[in-house]
Amino acid sequence: MPAVTLPEYLEFLGFPKGNNPFASINARDERDVLEGYFVPPPYYATVWGNPSKPASCIILGPTGGGKTALAITIDERARSLQSLEDGRLPVLPIFYDDFSGLGIKQNQHDIETHFRALNFLLVVHILKTLSSESMPHLRLSSSERRILQHCYAHYVGGRAPSEVFEAIQKIRTPWEQTRDVGKRVVEALPLIKLIAGVLELANEKLETASAIAKTIIEIKTHTQDLAANPEVDFHRLMQLASSFYEAVYILVDRVDETTWTQRDPKATYDLIHPLVSNLALLDYPDRTFGFKFFLWDRINQYYSEKARPDRIFTNTLEWSHQQLIEMVQKRIQAFSQGKLTRLGDLFSEELPLPDGMSVEEIVAVFAGATPRSMLTLCKHILEQQVLLSSQGNLPLSKLSGEALIRGIRIYAREVSERLVDSETALREMTSIKRVTFSSKSLHSDVFRSQQAQSVITKVGNWKKYGVSVVIGNLISGRRGFPTEVHAFSNSCVAFLAANLPLNDFIEKKVRRCPECHVVLLRDFDAGGEFQCQACLQGFSLPRSVTPEQERRQTLIKHAARELAKEIADPNEIKALSTAANLDFPDTTFQGKVGLIWLRVLQSLHESDEQDLVEFLETIDGVLDVEARNRLPTMTELYLNLSS
Repeated sequence: MPAVTLPEYLEFLGFPKGNNPFASINARDERDVLEGYFVPPPYYATVWGNPSKPASCIILGPTGGGKTALAITIDERARSLQSLEDGRLPVLPIFYDDFSGLGIKQNQHDIETHFRALNFLLVVHILKTLSSESMPHLRLSSSERRILQHCYAHYVGGRAPSEVFEAIQKIRTPWEQTRDVGKRVVEALPLIKLIAGVLELANEKLETASAIAKTIIEIKTHTQDLAANPEVDFHRLMQLASSFYEAVYILVDRVDETTWTQRDPKATYDLIHPLVSNLALLDYPDRTFGFKFFLWDRINQYYSEKARPDRIFTNTLEWSHQQLIEMVQKRIQAFSQGKLTRLGDLFSEELPLPDGMSVEEIVAVFAGATPRSMLTLCKHILEQQVLLSSQGNLPLSKLSGEALIRGIRIYAREVSERLVDSETALREMTSIKRVTFSSKSLHSDVFRSQQAQSVITKVGNWKKYGVSVVIGNLISGRRGFPTEVHAFSNSCVAFLAANLPLNDFIEKKVRRCPECHVVLLRDFDAGGEFQCQACLQGFSLPRSVTPEQERRQTLIKHAARELAKEIADPNEIKALSTAANLDFPDTTFQGKVGLIWLRVLQSLHESDEQDLVEFLETIDGVLDVEARNRLPTMTELYLNLSS
């Protein structure tokens, strides 16, 4: 059969017209369907607040965590409300998110610059409100019109009519009856007429650039007695807006999406600091406005240090796995028009899964903690199934286990490379074949040819990537020095590091805390005592290593120390290995002599215990009686293995 396209496959799965529930990761592209899949946070009511007593709030969230979706739902709710008894509407929502377009620059974002940008938005929204055909009852007093003329001249008037038209075209006030302002205002001349009518100016005063410039000078002269700084004008405009709206909500979003704030928490905070730390503004007495900040959570360290989070309601947008699963379910229902109900409906019934795990839970484990990552992973799985069907010339079928595995592996690699931007560090991390590690264990088991201090430095450098956490300390050695024990905290990096098939990884390395249910990543297959870092709940699993095996490992370590004192020449150790017909790479015999002996003994124990027995016999054959007496642990190890 010919290669299937993605829309064709989506239609086969049950999505009319090939609607893709995983195509968009930007809430702004999905306003029409957002309501159908939006999962409100528990503090949604506080974010909305009370329009009769508007208050500011700050929502912190990761990239792709749903901040914009939350802002849009506030905007949509505001515009859907009915008029109050006095003819006003409850809320005028204003998005403040196009910073570069409003004149905010990397080196120019002080409070006055912010007020100028906000004043432009307020004037444009008020003009739009006053031009609405559905509000014939709205009238401006002469003093209010002078204020509007003054603010228009200072914050809007220098712009060409087409630029103002573009700004108005972007907004939809709650009064608007159509979805697109451009359906009524389609060119500059109607806009000129609109603005001129509101400001009570002759049309010809705004028809050309020279006429606009002259008109602005006239207005400024006429309203010279109103001259004030931008902050005063901001409050004047808010007072003017209160004639038509009970409250104005300023929705501050996309602060981290300018050319100079992307991936830079400090630059992001610096941009918004003049507003977010301005308690005089946010707590303005008898205010009729509220700022709703939707900010990148990585600015929190700067916000906590330089602002007052105790004075303004602040919360973090966090997603549990169950909420992510619910979000995907709602999207699937919305995009399939109710034909499908959950992610599992898209998969083959023969899909092999670990005991007690649904496909939704597996996807959530790898997707992390944001809706965007969940959708991106689902998109990869979907695309892999289309690729498999096309390459194998196979009949169409539901999503397969192979597509799930391929999609997760591709996604895991993408995420790991983004988080660990050093190719060398990622290569080393993904070579250790474990999830839990310490510098000591990596030195003895993985990076055997490297110096101990080099491995300690390596593990220390890994910390900066934020993909692992310290889960405890291992006390070892004669002096009892502690060694930090780490575990990967990112499922994608852990999956690559463990180097296991998907089902084995889930069964052996993933557990939910029995108390708080967060996902934990550890070498659970080894058994032992474990503790959740989130709630500190402890639990135990049967050990996979028997006490006898632990005893033997201890004997090997002590025997290595004894042999290092008796036979301290690496060349002599290599000669003994050759005499015993053992073939080790040259790197085995590099480094400290105690480590060389440990590598040799452990390698033989792991590969073939009989080879270790014979090697101990070879060593015994070259030692005199006094030397043998100085090696009691080697003798004990030999007897232990022989029995």
